[in-house]
Amino acid sequence: MRAVDIDAYFERVGFAAAASRDLATLEALHRLHPMAIPFENLSTLLREPIPLDTPALLAKLVARRRGGYCFEHNQLFADVLRTLGFEVTTLAARVVWGRIGQSLGPRTHMVLRVRVGADDYLSDVGFGGLTLTGPLQNETANAPISADVVPGARLPVIWGDPLFQGLHAGVFAALGGLVAYWAILSRTTLGLGVKAVGFNPEAARYTGIDVARSYVASMAIAGTFAGLAGAIDILGWQFRLSTGDIQGSTVGFVGIAVALLGRNTAVGIGLASLVFGALLTGTSSRNLDPDVFSPQLGSSLTLLIQGLVVLVVGTDVLVLWLLGKLRRRPA
Repeated sequence: MRAVDIDAYFERVGFAAAASRDLATLEALHRLHPMAIPFENLSTLLREPIPLDTPALLAKLVARRRGGYCFEHNQLFADVLRTLGFEVTTLAARVVWGRIGQSLGPRTHMVLRVRVGADDYLSDVGFGGLTLTGPLQNETANAPISADVVPGARLPVIWGDPLFQGLHAGVFAALGGLVAYWAILSRTTLGLGVKAVGFNPEAARYTGIDVARSYVASMAIAGTFAGLAGAIDILGWQFRLSTGDIQGSTVGFVGIAVALLGRNTAVGIGLASLVFGALLTGTSSRNLDPDVFSPQLGSSLTLLIQGLVVLVVGTDVLVLWLLGKLRRRPA
């Protein structure tokens, strides 16, 4: 490994503090790297070679301000850490997120084990949209867990007991998100285009609306709100993130059900969110009376009710489709 131009790398990621071989430096660089250097695979599409030596990585990701995939990101990060004096071990890893079944896939990913003092940390700055913003360390469980959010960054509880997940200030961000959602869809040309494409893409294209742009805009808006919701969840209650939280999460399914029940309106989504929030809380194992309903079946009860809601909400679409079929049948 050749020495990294550390000043150029620091300028690329925006690191301006004094660097040393400690956890604070590792955490700062781990947070800044994925924020500044994008995850992308354009070289594959352009049929460009993808060398992993230090000069090539510096030229591409630092000097030319490009991005890369996991091996490029983590190899460059390993070279940077080694230049700063860290002990780094590169590891081949399997991606199990999103896999169906119990079979293990090949080791197609790269992660780093970084030694800080007497402790080892798992570091990964190249996992696309799921890239973690800090090194992971776990001393008590099998799944890696991030460090706790510092107390000063946590959302304050405004009603109830913090120990029992009281109502915190994130509710104001949620209400603000609903207002922003209403304003975007109801008071902007962007929102009009998105709604028109949702109703009928071909008709929208005929009127001059850029359908592809509307698709990208709707995904960007949805991704922004999803990121805001995830930040509120972490800063308001759990104060940490583990890989099990990501793999076992059902928020995507719940979000679809909420949007369907709320008919994609701001007020409807707000009310539907309260319904599903009460449903998830009410069927949690700590809130179920074992004499009435088995707490072990709580999650199954939640999924059952969610499925019934989606089925009932979508019934009108099915009925309209059947009526259309019957009307077109010859007498």
